[in-house]
Amino acid sequence: MKKLMLLAILVSGNSATTFANDKLNDTWTFTFQQQTDFFVERCVNFPAGKVQFSFTKPATSVEFNIHYHFDGETKFPMKFTTSNAFSEMYTMEMAGEYCFMWQNTTDAPAAFPLSFSYKYQA
Repeated sequence: MKKLMLLAILVSGNSATTFANDKLNDTWTFTFQQQTDFFVERCVNFPAGKVQFSFTKPATSVEFNIHYHFDGETKFPMKFTTSNAFSEMYTMEMAGEYCFMWQNTTDAPAAFPLSFSYKYQA
């Protein structure tokens, strides 16, 4: 099994964090920084099937998406902006790495925690 990878990268002068793993069920809390365009990405290798996921209410408006890479293109089957908690079932038609990503759309008053959980269902 692949070990949890932690990558810190710099994007357009703003901090970003990407985490990747192979856990099919997980709960994860991270600190979301306050500056506009800060993003956090969680990528998971899933077999084809369904994943139930949810995240807590962010302190500010965030853009959320699920994306994957196929044939040299990035596909965004789900993408929206919210300032509310969210829960959804998503169907993965093929096995592969799927990424859950949050990005600040405005400056937050301060850094804030965001909790994310997911559970795979065959």
